[in-house]
Amino acid sequence: MNRDGDSIGWHGELPYGLDFEDSPERLFQKFPAPVEQQDATLTSYALWHFERASLDVLYSHVDNRVLRVNWMTREYW
Repeated sequence: MNRDGDSIGWHGELPYGLDFEDSPERLFQKFPAPVEQQDATLTSYALWHFERASLDVLYSHVDNRVLRVNWMTREYW
Protein backbone atom coordinates (compact mmCIF):
# COMPACT_ATOMS: atom_id res chain seq x y z
CA MET A 1 0.00 0.00 0.00
CA ASN A 2 1.92 2.93 -1.28
CA ARG A 3 1.65 6.60 -2.26
CA ASP A 4 5.35 7.06 -2.81
CA GLY A 5 6.81 8.11 -6.17
CA ASP A 6 5.04 6.75 -9.24
CA SER A 7 2.73 4.43 -7.32
CA ILE A 8 -0.83 4.13 -8.63
CA GLY A 9 -2.01 4.22 -5.04
CA TRP A 10 -4.17 2.03 -2.86
CA HIS A 11 -7.93 2.40 -3.04
CA GLY A 12 -8.93 -0.01 -0.27
CA GLU A 13 -9.06 0.33 3.49
CA LEU A 14 -5.82 0.52 5.43
CA PRO A 15 -5.23 -1.47 8.63
CA TYR A 16 -6.38 -0.04 11.96
CA GLY A 17 -8.06 3.01 10.46
CA LEU A 18 -4.92 4.46 8.93
CA ASP A 19 -5.32 7.01 6.17
CA PHE A 20 -2.71 8.22 3.70
CA GLU A 21 -3.71 11.76 4.67
CA ASP A 22 -2.75 11.14 8.33
CA SER A 23 -0.01 13.47 9.51
CA PRO A 24 2.83 11.99 11.56
CA GLU A 25 1.22 13.51 14.66
CA ARG A 26 -2.13 11.84 13.87
CA LEU A 27 -0.36 8.54 13.14
CA PHE A 28 1.17 8.49 16.63
CA GLN A 29 -2.16 9.37 18.23
CA LYS A 30 -3.68 6.19 16.76
CA PHE A 31 -1.12 3.75 18.19
CA PRO A 32 0.99 3.17 21.28
CA ALA A 33 4.72 3.86 21.10
CA PRO A 34 6.33 1.97 18.19
CA VAL A 35 8.79 -0.84 18.89
CA GLU A 36 11.15 0.72 16.35
CA GLN A 37 11.32 4.20 14.88
CA GLN A 38 13.83 6.04 12.73
CA ASP A 39 13.53 9.78 12.20
CA ALA A 40 15.19 11.61 9.34
CA THR A 41 14.78 15.03 7.77
CA LEU A 42 12.49 14.17 4.84
CA THR A 43 10.94 10.80 5.69
CA SER A 44 10.78 8.56 8.75
CA TYR A 45 9.34 5.18 9.60
CA ALA A 46 7.81 3.43 12.57
CA LEU A 47 7.15 -0.24 13.31
CA TRP A 48 4.51 -1.81 15.54
CA HIS A 49 3.93 -5.48 16.39
CA PHE A 50 0.33 -6.55 16.93
CA GLU A 51 -1.14 -9.95 17.75
CA ARG A 52 -1.98 -10.83 14.13
CA ALA A 53 0.69 -8.92 12.19
CA SER A 54 3.33 -6.20 12.16
CA LEU A 55 2.77 -2.73 10.76
CA ASP A 56 5.56 -0.68 9.17
CA VAL A 57 4.69 2.90 8.15
CA LEU A 58 6.83 5.33 6.15
CA TYR A 59 5.74 8.94 6.50
CA SER A 60 6.82 12.25 4.99
CA HIS A 61 7.76 15.33 6.97
CA VAL A 62 7.66 17.37 3.76
CA ASP A 63 4.15 16.31 2.63
CA ASN A 64 3.00 15.75 6.23
CA ARG A 65 1.30 12.43 5.42
CA VAL A 66 1.71 8.66 5.28
CA LEU A 67 3.60 7.45 2.20
CA ARG A 68 3.74 3.67 2.57
CA VAL A 69 2.12 1.00 4.72
CA ASN A 70 3.50 -2.54 5.05
CA TRP A 71 1.21 -5.04 6.78
CA MET A 72 3.23 -8.21 7.42
CA THR A 73 2.47 -11.51 9.11
CA ARG A 74 4.27 -12.02 12.40
CA GLU A 75 6.34 -14.81 10.83
CA TYR A 76 7.78 -12.32 8.33
CA TRP A 77 9.38 -10.19 11.01
